[in-house]
Amino acid sequence: MTQALAIPSSKQIEWCQPKTADEAWRLAETIAETNLAPKDFKTPAAIFIVMQHGAELGLNPMQALQNIALVNNRPAVWGTLVQALVQRSGIVKRRIQGALEMTTVKAIAEGKWSGRTEGNAAMVDALAVRLADRLADLKERGVKLPPNYLCGYGVFQIGDDIHVQVFDSAHAQTAGLLGKSGPWTQYPERMHQHRAVTYLSRDTCGAALTGLAGQPTVEEMMDMPGAIDVQADDVKPPVSQSTATRIYEMNATPAGAPPPAPPVERDTDTKATAAARLKAAIARLASLPWHGDEPMSVDEHRDLVTRTIVDVFGEPKRAAAMSPDERMKLAAALDAIEAPPQAAAEPEPEVDAGPEDKTNF
Repeated sequence: MTQALAIPSSKQIEWCQPKTADEAWRLAETIAETNLAPKDFKTPAAIFIVMQHGAELGLNPMQALQNIALVNNRPAVWGTLVQALVQRSGIVKRRIQGALEMTTVKAIAEGKWSGRTEGNAAMVDALAVRLADRLADLKERGVKLPPNYLCGYGVFQIGDDIHVQVFDSAHAQTAGLLGKSGPWTQYPERMHQHRAVTYLSRDTCGAALTGLAGQPTVEEMMDMPGAIDVQADDVKPPVSQSTATRIYEMNATPAGAPPPAPPVERDTDTKATAAARLKAAIARLASLPWHGDEPMSVDEHRDLVTRTIVDVFGEPKRAAAMSPDERMKLAAALDAIEAPPQAAAEPEPEVDAGPEDKTNF
């Protein structure tokens, strides 16, 4: 089950919350004088607005700057923040989520799935009804399903009510996402699940997502028309072929506009040195003992590199478009990231409870 970003409660962060507009403005000016804010948030005015937007969501100023991005000059939050806000709210009593292949979809829809237990029966039964309706609708409309069909799902128990949302390959195909280069090709299970859970969070947890219920996440804005996803050929963690990282560039050149000038490279040796420096930084990041003695997962590595690029440059940027100086700057930022402390930490409160959390849902 995907673990959402943990956010401290409002009581835990009261000490660093500006109490007045003057205090907020002074803090914005202080942050603007440092290199702590993303490029697009360098002016006190921009930082002040982002801090205000974050405060309405219960974020302290630095959390707001790290979890709110500008995409095509429009503020958007990362999908992990949406899930974190829902988790922190306590609205959802229990939940299950994941992505299913067609054989499992049919087994659940027909009530023949072996993973149904006494503990998760109500949630699985609600999912079964939704899946059966979805399959019947697709059959009635004669929709030709892709061979590697997947169905992402989320099931929330809120009070005594159970809410279900699905997002399958037929939805993705209609939206032009199926087979799209980037995460929809590399991590299709995660993307189907993410889209279903994001929709479900908006539909059922509006109170926890004040001001966000109608706004797309950064990940969704990447998939909008005009967004460009780019393979960063020279930014790959040399751990295994499966850990190759895609970096996404969303600020597309408007139709009819002249293409941007290529970055000016000083010389071949400098370019090669900067590229090698960046590769080494990414390799070090992938090898850090992120979970005890284990390195971070492929998804965690991809998300962390992408977030760091946004933090450094203020927008997603592909490595091939970076100048040597920019590559060196990104490498320095990646080198500054350290593994979490290995000392035992207090366990975070679990949103999910019951036997269903142990199933491979």
